[in-house]
Amino acid sequence: MLELESNLDMGWWLRDDALMARDDDTDPLPNYFAGVAAVTAADLQRVVRDDLAPEKRFRVIHRPAVTPKRLRPWLAGFGAGLLGGMAALVAWRGRRRLHL
Repeated sequence: MLELESNLDMGWWLRDDALMARDDDTDPLPNYFAGVAAVTAADLQRVVRDDLAPEKRFRVIHRPAVTPKRLRPWLAGFGAGLLGGMAALVAWRGRRRLHL
């Protein structure tokens, strides 16, 4: 599905389409809106009948490996380590100044 909700999205799509290898006899930047306007009710009915048929359906379950819940312990450990390292650096620098 094309997500053309903004001018930037449309620009990226047109750029990608223009950079693709195309035949010499085709326009490098097709008129997207003219193509959409040319779609008829019969075209939509054919797509629904052929491509959205019940036997072609399938279910996809997306389970990302990294989620905020899984990242929380790692981020807490990283933050604690960073704070501990900064505290050690401050203590080391303060101690070093006393010996000068």
